[in-house]
Amino acid sequence: MRPSSSNDQLKVFLKVFLRWVESQLMVEGVILVGSHARGRAWQDSDIDLVLLCTEYQSYLEDVS
Repeated sequence: MRPSSSNDQLKVFLKVFLRWVESQLMVEGVILVGSHARGRAWQDSDIDLVLLCTEYQSYLEDVS
């Protein structure tokens, strides 16, 4: 394993994700945590995000 040399995939994901966040009235903020936030992500690291919501129940439902 080697540290991720490119943040391109992360940047694309975050751009799409933040566009979604802006469309959600109950989401007041997002916090990036974990290895990406610390600058220690590996190529296969996941992305850990915390959603700050005024009401969270609807986000717990499985809509798949």
